[in-house]
Amino acid sequence: MLKKIMICILSMLLILLNISGAEAATNNTIKVSLENIEEIMLKYSPDLEILDNNLNKAEEDYDDLVDRIKDLEDDRDKLEDKITESNNKASTSDAGINPGTGTTTVGPTSSPTDSKEHKDTDNDSLEGIKKKISTAKEEKDKARYDLKKARVEYDQKVKQSVFSAQKQYIDYLDTLSKKETKQADIKSQNNQNEVYKTKYEMGFISKKEYDTHARDNTDLDNDSKELTNKEETELKNLHLTLGVPLKTTIIFINDINADLDKISKINFQNDLDKMLEDNVSVQIKDIELDEAEDISDSDYDVDNAEISLKQEKEKVKLDFQKQYNNLMVSYNLIKSSNEKLNQKQYDFGVMQTKYNYGFVSKKQTEDLNLELDKQIKDFASIKNNLYVNYLRYIQMKSGY
Repeated sequence: MLKKIMICILSMLLILLNISGAEAATNNTIKVSLENIEEIMLKYSPDLEILDNNLNKAEEDYDDLVDRIKDLEDDRDKLEDKITESNNKASTSDAGINPGTGTTTVGPTSSPTDSKEHKDTDNDSLEGIKKKISTAKEEKDKARYDLKKARVEYDQKVKQSVFSAQKQYIDYLDTLSKKETKQADIKSQNNQNEVYKTKYEMGFISKKEYDTHARDNTDLDNDSKELTNKEETELKNLHLTLGVPLKTTIIFINDINADLDKISKINFQNDLDKMLEDNVSVQIKDIELDEAEDISDSDYDVDNAEISLKQEKEKVKLDFQKQYNNLMVSYNLIKSSNEKLNQKQYDFGVMQTKYNYGFVSKKQTEDLNLELDKQIKDFASIKNNLYVNYLRYIQMKSGY
């Protein structure tokens, strides 16, 4: 019986350990795409936490100012009630009426000098409180618009941090692609060298011909090491920017076909409307117009604010149109490049089959492979440019 109990306990422990291990594996892995970087940073990034704390402090300072005005208004109301009550008592006393019994008395019940001094002191205090209220309200009016701007600027800084991370993400994938291409070049070169070495050793080619074709991989190896170091550095920097621990494994979600589909379905007019609604500089100009209408005594200030808002809208509309055009050029270019790459890959597959059956030479196959490698590199460059333009378009659409 005891043995069965021990077996059950051990089984439960193993199950718990497996569950813990699965959770740990999940916690040490994070999937990152262009779309979810903001969500990740809002959860993990210390920089965004600092921005959030600063905004919260600004909001608390404004709330403290509102509370201070309320306290001053309470003090004012109490003092006004006191003065009113004192005046009523003084009037009753001057009329010779006892405020407690309603009976008539002869002469005042208190010293006129004392009463006047108290009254003057209370009136002075009341005026002082009213001045403080007036000053505090002016501060509050300005602080209210400053806080509105602070909220907009907070959003702007968050977005800028996010877009910086997204750019790092794109750059990292580009470096990773270049590293993998360079490693493929080295592998291809090594294979060619082995072929020529075998031919030379078997006497099919001369030493001179072997030396002519066999290539030194030193430069390729150095380039590969440099790209490897760059890729590792960029990955660490991306970890830091996202705010995730360096030990966390990042799984990159990058589907060019899905992104091309999104770009093809862009509705520019809808995006333009959203951009104008969310644009930070337009929002700030709009706040400045509200402030001028609410606070300024000059019609010229209001007119200038209206003109400034209109100019800003026209400027951002023009910039957004230019970026959309750039994106469409990149989109059309990569579609064309992708079609050519697919055709070249198909041609190479056919060539490889022909070579396997002895219909074409090794050199013909290798030459076509070199053309394919070049096209892959060109496509990678065009793809990176597309993502840079797409990122900038998303950024502007979000209002930044």
